[in-house]
Amino acid sequence: MKMATHPIRNRCSDNWTNVSFISVSSILLLLLATVCPSVHAKDCVFDSPCSCTFDDGSGTMDITSIGRQDNTPLIDDVFAADNFAYSFNPCFAFTEGTCVNAAACQFDSANVIYYNIGDSQNVQFSFDGLNVVGTYIADDQQRTSTVTFVCDPSADPPQTVVNGETAAGLYSFQITSKAACPTGGTGPTGKPIGPSGKITVSVGITAGTVMTIIFFSVLVTYLVVGMVVNKFARHQSGKEIIPNLAVWTGLIILVREGFSFVLSKVRRREYVPIK
Repeated sequence: MKMATHPIRNRCSDNWTNVSFISVSSILLLLLATVCPSVHAKDCVFDSPCSCTFDDGSGTMDITSIGRQDNTPLIDDVFAADNFAYSFNPCFAFTEGTCVNAAACQFDSANVIYYNIGDSQNVQFSFDGLNVVGTYIADDQQRTSTVTFVCDPSADPPQTVVNGETAAGLYSFQITSKAACPTGGTGPTGKPIGPSGKITVSVGITAGTVMTIIFFSVLVTYLVVGMVVNKFARHQSGKEIIPNLAVWTGLIILVREGFSFVLSKVRRREYVPIK
């Protein structure tokens, strides 16, 4: 009786190639999952109602110098597009009508009603990627004012913009001032930051760069190891040494067909004149 023979070597090689493809994909996903949580967004940490410090060493934004201390606001009854008048003063509380110990106040001139829209002591600071944003919550917890502090070393005195009520219970202001520029830090380079607030930033490796390096490193390793196995273990040659050749060929075909489909739709589009 003759025993059937099977190409065990080729079957094992096929299994190894498939397993290697799955393993490489799993490793890549694991590395990306490890890198992504490590991305840290720059923030400005609250110090006082007048200042916050950047957590990357960029310095401290201190707006004490632009806050008035005579019970009058920096922005004093300026009308916005919603026909209400608004007042705002950073750091130091003011009183206007029924707005007591306020940082921000809305005045309804038609009905002579004042609304506290931001308490001077209930302040939070954040960084939106470009500017520090102060969030002032009213004592009734129903109204909130956001103030965007834009750094401009030449803005003295401050330049102000009143946007008014941008959504129900939400009010917006903007103050451009040299006081909004960070000072006193060491900066990313370790060098002190001057009063101009200008920071010399050395461009370093980012999370996106790390992810790209990891991706191509794993891809190259996968291709090289797969080609070595196909060449010496499976004794293949030519394009057959590329691991999972059918997968890559199918992917290229799908991409090509996708472009062809889009181009065909564009080329067949008929011009319809406007009557």
